[in-house]
Amino acid sequence: MAISFRNPRNILLWSLLFIFYSSALFSHGANTIIQGQVVRDGEFIISAAQIFVLGFFSPKNSPYRYVGIWYDKVPIQTVVWVANREEPISGDGGVITIGSDGNLMVLDGNGNSVWSANASSIESSNSTAILMDTGDLVLSRNNSDEALWRSFSYPTDTYLPDMRVYMNVEEGESRVFNSWKSANDPSPGRYSMGVDPRGSPQIVIWEGLNRYWRSGHWNGIIFTGVPRMRAIYLYGFRLLNEGDGRLYFTYSKMNNSDLINFRITWEGYERQVRWDEVLREWSVIQMQPRNECDLYNKCGPFGICSVVNSPICSCMKGFIPKDLDQWRNGNWSGGCTRRTPSQCQRNEGESGREDGFLGIEGVKLPDFMDGSESNNEECEEKCLRNCSCNAYAFVSGINCMLWSGDLVDIQSFDEGGNTLYLRLPKSELGGKRKVTILVIMAVSVAGTFFLSMFIWLLWRYKSKLKGITGSRRKNHELPQIGANPSGEFSTDFSGTGDLSVEGQQGSGQELSLFNFNSVAAATNNFSLENKLGQGGFGSVYKCNFAFAKTTHFYFNEKLCGYGLMEWKP
Repeated sequence: MAISFRNPRNILLWSLLFIFYSSALFSHGANTIIQGQVVRDGEFIISAAQIFVLGFFSPKNSPYRYVGIWYDKVPIQTVVWVANREEPISGDGGVITIGSDGNLMVLDGNGNSVWSANASSIESSNSTAILMDTGDLVLSRNNSDEALWRSFSYPTDTYLPDMRVYMNVEEGESRVFNSWKSANDPSPGRYSMGVDPRGSPQIVIWEGLNRYWRSGHWNGIIFTGVPRMRAIYLYGFRLLNEGDGRLYFTYSKMNNSDLINFRITWEGYERQVRWDEVLREWSVIQMQPRNECDLYNKCGPFGICSVVNSPICSCMKGFIPKDLDQWRNGNWSGGCTRRTPSQCQRNEGESGREDGFLGIEGVKLPDFMDGSESNNEECEEKCLRNCSCNAYAFVSGINCMLWSGDLVDIQSFDEGGNTLYLRLPKSELGGKRKVTILVIMAVSVAGTFFLSMFIWLLWRYKSKLKGITGSRRKNHELPQIGANPSGEFSTDFSGTGDLSVEGQQGSGQELSLFNFNSVAAATNNFSLENKLGQGGFGSVYKCNFAFAKTTHFYFNEKLCGYGLMEWKP
């Protein structure tokens, strides 16, 4: 039976069938939108492998409707792209469709366009939108692989695997991602993330117009300012060159089942996450900034930040705080200034040959570097010849790096980092210190020599003295005096000997040794009858010794001692 399309009833019937078919198709998750079809609020399209979904959503506690892309099988709705983030829809009357000009569009309940792909290269209305398993929404000509527009080229806040972040060295920094305004508001927020391609590319987070954090320069394997950011190159993070000055960063998944992404959060963090199917949550692989020293230029020009120090900021060697009062109060933004002008500064730029370089190891290299293909030795010479050059570094994968002007955003790491060679005048490079060290070493050597000589002479003297004493005791035994049975004291004083007093030699009768009991008996127990008087040595007593009537003893009560003296009345 033939159906006539001239009959209005037949046209209406086919139109209703087409609308019913389209609604059934999209409510069950087809992955394409073709010309003339619509996706209404409450309907959706889904990628072929059921990884991503495109449809309408409302953030938590928000009355507005947005068109977005999110993960299909993740129970926590995680939106990775938003179309109409600046023009939300009130009510549930919105639709997604392809307009008469072939552009992908979002219309509100009144049929007004709130968002369009605005692909200017479309030459016909014969186009199709398809949601890829990568999360990329691609608009192309029918029966063609040529992309007229793709969402990966216009990301919001999320960096997905296989997404290309393009940059052009001559055009300067490229701000690619923009955070949400809050956790429940997808409109553009305060923070943006992108690439600064100057010298060697680096990832940068901006807060408004100001830098908030940077990754350090890319050396072909990692970003040098994030030494612990292992996950980046484990996931195939790489820099590719398309020619004509066009570069792009991209990364890939370790396996197809991984769900991972980078995101600039509304609080200003760059966060990399991976879906943990066991815990059923997003696990954080890494997040930047991690600490106070990661914040951009925390310690000001020529300052260096270290989280293990207190305070965290200090001036580089040869520099002092520009404003000492502010520095002491914890406001380090003013940074530091040279304590001693460099030779270049003293000669007004004529020559810097008297300057040198101090190596500072394990640091995040300063921002705003100029690159050169010079080798290490040439790099130093190039910096030395240029009076505006304040530092240089040579890093494998980047080669020669030069810095003119202020050195900013330097951080000291306990692991990783690179060596920065700081330009200083010779007086700040330790010349005086070297002289001081030499003087100390000379004094130490001389002191050690003289001390050794003294100890050796003392040992010789004691050895000689011991030999003399031993000889005397062996050859000239000093007699001991004691009382004989008759009560009188006697001893043998035959022979002569040397008398030694306080180390001086003299001649005379050999001194005898008397024990205390003998002296006490000879002086009648130190009785007053035997006391002759008081002398400089103490009390003097008369002794009843049979061998020497003129010999007397003195007794010193305070020192508890006694001695022999010759009495001459």
